[in-house]
Amino acid sequence: MAHQPGVGPRRFGSPFFMALGASMVAIGILVGRSIAYQQSLGGLGGIFGAASWGAALIGGSALVVVAALIVTWRRRGNVRRTAGSSLLLGALLAAGTIGGSATAATTGGVYVRPIELDALGRTNAEVTGQGVLFAPTADGDAECRSVPDGTNAAIVIALDVGELGSGTLRSWISLPTGDGDAEGIELIIDGADLAEGSGQPNWHGTATFKGLGADGTTGTVVFESLPLQLDGGKEPGAGPAPVDWPVALSGRISWTCGPWGPQE
Repeated sequence: MAHQPGVGPRRFGSPFFMALGASMVAIGILVGRSIAYQQSLGGLGGIFGAASWGAALIGGSALVVVAALIVTWRRRGNVRRTAGSSLLLGALLAAGTIGGSATAATTGGVYVRPIELDALGRTNAEVTGQGVLFAPTADGDAECRSVPDGTNAAIVIALDVGELGSGTLRSWISLPTGDGDAEGIELIIDGADLAEGSGQPNWHGTATFKGLGADGTTGTVVFESLPLQLDGGKEPGAGPAPVDWPVALSGRISWTCGPWGPQE
């Protein structure tokens, strides 16, 4: 029996159908890589992102199949052959999706979380502020953090710089890393030492680094007249138990970091 033009086995070997099939595989690979990337992000955002891509793929495929069957029926064509062609294209799309997802990790298509290192450190400080005494903590505890995928220090968090008046002073030192990130220092009063409802005093700004080691694990930060601010938009001295914090702080903090280990 002769085959009708445009249908039957010949249609699967036609240039148009082969190009369409290759397009389905390519689209599937792109969708599969997108799903793998979203999954690699982790968390709810990654789960929803992967689910959205999967839903879009299923919904789009279903619409194409339904549209092809409707057009074939309206033109009195062979619905069974059209359904077979649609199923084959769908299979190619699914194969591309599976292949794209399976090979994403080996072809750089997934998110790889950078490795950041941690180290314990020690700090010693000299801080002055008008009207408030400062009692430094000798070899105060600190936490050092590395740059992503490197062993140079990027951040030094001093957990106990000393006692500024009635509060424990902490600091966040951002080291110059050469990647465009802002460098400087922020000093804050431990919230546990503050009255409920009062703004948290903090002093921050740019700073000068001296004696900085090649990897940043040792050095001294020098700051001048860092202005007082209070978190929560409160004015200095506001709150149920006002405290006259210094309107500016100056001084220096030296640090030394211990051996690196992976962040927990």
